[in-house]
Amino acid sequence: MIVQLPIVLKTVFLVLLGSVKSWTDVFAAKSVDGKVSIFNVCLLSLFNKHAPLKYNKPKKVTLHELWHAY
Repeated sequence: MIVQLPIVLKTVFLVLLGSVKSWTDVFAAKSVDGKVSIFNVCLLSLFNKHAPLKYNKPKKVTLHELWHAY
């Protein structure tokens, strides 16, 4: 049986999301805004840990390359 990589990664991410220690903080918050705010902090910390932003330096392109690109 061949397991597809996206399914495995999704499962790993959901396990990590379930292991967030501050779920009690989400449930204990009084307002919906507070719950969403705490949840966003947890979710963004997982994103930053497992899929950080990468910045690429754009390639310098000459006018000749632009003109003849198409």
